[in-house]
Amino acid sequence: MGSVQYLPGQSKSICKVKLIDMNQFEKNFLTPLEIIEKYPALRYKLNWNASELGLFLKCKLIVGYYDRSKRVAMINEQSVIELIEHTNKTIEQQKLAL
Repeated sequence: MGSVQYLPGQSKSICKVKLIDMNQFEKNFLTPLEIIEKYPALRYKLNWNASELGLFLKCKLIVGYYDRSKRVAMINEQSVIELIEHTNKTIEQQKLAL
């Protein structure tokens, strides 16, 4: 097996890889339908549905990926929460003060 070569000024610590527990990784991702079921207020307060969450993923407003084996989008729950917080902040800024 060949030896690892480093560029001048490159430290050896750059090659360290953080291992990810795949079970923990998968727990952070939900399907669009699971998100709508977990947060029903998205449907009746913001008028979002599962297909719109897929569109948000496609437009990179939320983090996720398309699982080809399950044929479904997998969305990071935390990114949806951050989008909701941003939406709420934007709505608050648009209110008129009379």
